[in-house]
Amino acid sequence: MSGRLASILHRAIAVAVSLLPWIAAMYFFYWLDSSGTWTRDTPHRGKLSVAILATGMGLSLVAWSALTRRKQK
Repeated sequence: MSGRLASILHRAIAVAVSLLPWIAAMYFFYWLDSSGTWTRDTPHRGKLSVAILATGMGLSLVAWSALTRRKQK
């Protein structure tokens, strides 16, 4: 495998891995809705939505930072 192709593949894998927490948070929303747990009457629904999405995005940022920091060293 050429060095350029390996670099592109490594970057694509790093992006995919770093997006996993955000995708998991979105799937958690889907699961809550499809199971009937998440309804319009759920108390503090907006606050919980922000907390779930912020957690997923924060974990994605941490993963991306860790992967790019490892590459720079």
